[in-house]
Amino acid sequence: MPLHYSTLLLTLAASSLTALAQSTAHYAVNVEKNQTITHPNRQLRSVSVQSADGLQTQTVGTRLVYNDLSAKTFTALPGDAVHLSLDYQSGAIPWMHSYVYVDLNSDGKFDSTELLSYSYSQGKNSLGENIEKGAKGSGSSLQPPTFHLPQTLAVGQYRLRVKVDWDNTDPAGAKGEDGTVKGENGIVKNGGAIADFTLDVHASAFTPMALYLDTRHANIYAERGALPLQPQRGQALTLRIVPVEKSYEPTQLAVRFGKNPYAEQTVNGETQWEEQALQPNAKGLVTLPAEMMNGKVRVIAHYKPISTSKYLPAFSDEFEGDDHSEPNTKVWSRTSRRGATWNRFLFKRHGCGLSPQRRTHLPRHCHSSTSQRSRTKRLYLGGIKSEGKFSFQYGRAEARIFTKTSQWQLPSLLDDATRW
Repeated sequence: MPLHYSTLLLTLAASSLTALAQSTAHYAVNVEKNQTITHPNRQLRSVSVQSADGLQTQTVGTRLVYNDLSAKTFTALPGDAVHLSLDYQSGAIPWMHSYVYVDLNSDGKFDSTELLSYSYSQGKNSLGENIEKGAKGSGSSLQPPTFHLPQTLAVGQYRLRVKVDWDNTDPAGAKGEDGTVKGENGIVKNGGAIADFTLDVHASAFTPMALYLDTRHANIYAERGALPLQPQRGQALTLRIVPVEKSYEPTQLAVRFGKNPYAEQTVNGETQWEEQALQPNAKGLVTLPAEMMNGKVRVIAHYKPISTSKYLPAFSDEFEGDDHSEPNTKVWSRTSRRGATWNRFLFKRHGCGLSPQRRTHLPRHCHSSTSQRSRTKRLYLGGIKSEGKFSFQYGRAEARIFTKTSQWQLPSLLDDATRW
């Protein structure tokens, strides 16, 4: 009798959503494990999770419909707000939906209560928001809403499943009109994908990941292109260190990692950081090992010219002054407000625009101003210039600039060779 009763409960729970998997296999899927995606222009490339532990990304990148990536782990806390996003190759309009499951009771399957987020099912998402049919509605509803893990969820490891499919909540994958996954609107025919990961739920948040670049007469890049905004915890990171010119010699090449790589090494008997020397190869590449990427990381690349160097430093500034102090007045002055598009909303007074903060960067400060049409806008105002502070006959200037996208912003780095 108890067996029949529990089966009835499962059936009732499943009836509220579309066709949840009936197979009793361990984390069942409706496709063969070696089934490839037949749609030529669709592929799940990676999955990212933003939790209290920061941003985490795991690559998928195969042509398989089902990907057992349970060896790859995301982390979160009980009760955590989890924002999951997909890098899914498709056309300009994806015409696909996403579904996120967590096996909360670790029984080897996903029931209806373990579908924690979905972007579209029968005209709604998991928040209950109505979504219209068509390109701007259901056609563009790929990314799932933020969801919360149960506050009472026990610390441990859980199976996390991410599925890309079309209007179907079956965790095993949609079957088409002919009853097979290869039929019309089946997961194979539509170019969908399933990826299983491990979700490690732990009691308290990890130290936030942060990457600091401490350079003198050098630049630091990723192996290819730009460095990530936030490094991946527990994953090795390859850097490319490039001095101003090849003749420059290193005076310090090291990485400090730990709780606070800018503090004294020991504070109140507690070690704040460890240091390891860096030895770039002939191409300037050096890899920070995975075990080092577990908190705050400060990469130090200091170089100096030698007597035969072509370029000698006129000045450099890493903006390492005290928080909210003025930039170094020996080499900088504030840019005046003028009538051009790029300087129309600049302010010179202290406290507006740009000032050093939190070492090695120069943030902008917001200030309310009025546009030409008398509409109050929240603008990012401020600029600095080196005009009149030094001179040289010929040379080069380099700047490392990071800016966030915002309305009415016009980031610029201007070079006026007649006004040095």
